[in-house]
Amino acid sequence: MKHWADGGETKLSNLVTLCTRHHRLVHEGGFQVKAMAGGFEFYRPNGERIPPAATFPRKLINGTAALMEENRSAGLAINEQTGAGRWDGGGMDWNVAIHALFEADELITARLNENYPSVQGA
Repeated sequence: MKHWADGGETKLSNLVTLCTRHHRLVHEGGFQVKAMAGGFEFYRPNGERIPPAATFPRKLINGTAALMEENRSAGLAINEQTGAGRWDGGGMDWNVAIHALFEADELITARLNENYPSVQGA
């Protein structure tokens, strides 16, 4: 992959979709992306390859009944109570959940900034 500012072409074979954070890491933080047969490889600023995330087999499931059967065969009992809190049967407190996600994001950003000072604000 070659950035257009370095003479790279803007064509599908030279493009990858990244979220804002990872786009910034590539362009401002020294991270690298390399196109490989069948996918991409990602590297830290020190050249260390970032291992790929786990992938799960994709299975086309057609319709609600088929999805419910697939869940049953996998031993999953998903119903109207699945999202209910186990303590008193109350529903999910989405404010607490979202707040926890933001705190986790701030912690990850702090660790990135600590380990890779050139990526401040990533």
